[in-house]
Amino acid sequence: MHGQPFPPEELRAMGLTLGSDVPFFLLESEAALGRGRGEVLRPIPSRLCGHFLLHYPGFPSPTGEVYALLARKGTYTPESVAEEKAARLVQAMENGDLEMLAEVVENDLEEAVLERFPELRRRLQTLREAGARVIRVSGAGSSIFGLFASLPASLPSFPTGSTWAWEFRPCKNYAKEAY
Repeated sequence: MHGQPFPPEELRAMGLTLGSDVPFFLLESEAALGRGRGEVLRPIPSRLCGHFLLHYPGFPSPTGEVYALLARKGTYTPESVAEEKAARLVQAMENGDLEMLAEVVENDLEEAVLERFPELRRRLQTLREAGARVIRVSGAGSSIFGLFASLPASLPSFPTGSTWAWEFRPCKNYAKEAY
């Protein structure tokens, strides 16, 4: 395809038929708050800076199985709590506050993934010990991630899988007017 043959909203609707996370990657925003299945997106101006480490442990996580386990456990975050955390998450991103982000970011699927793959608990702990301020299972797994204010001298070592790290924004003082 050449140029932009479809308006952005139409392109995001088409992307949604491929997967719930596709519309996010078609936004012209580096961050967004997702609702519904992830298709209702609100762009967020983010002033977060630091490093992102993503680890794929070398095995897949069966999404349907993880969702079924979550349904059996019934450990969903209550809507009122989720709304309050979402507001604080937006505030943390707008203010570039990694510590506040660590307090509010969550994944309802995480405990189901960790029950299914208990070895991931140790890998999350390895990220914490390496200095990650935020550690989480990504979606329905099996990948995990850590957010660091700065990367440690050597990356954490894991027995299997692949690990990638990159700076998501150099840490410097950003003028609020730039957003």
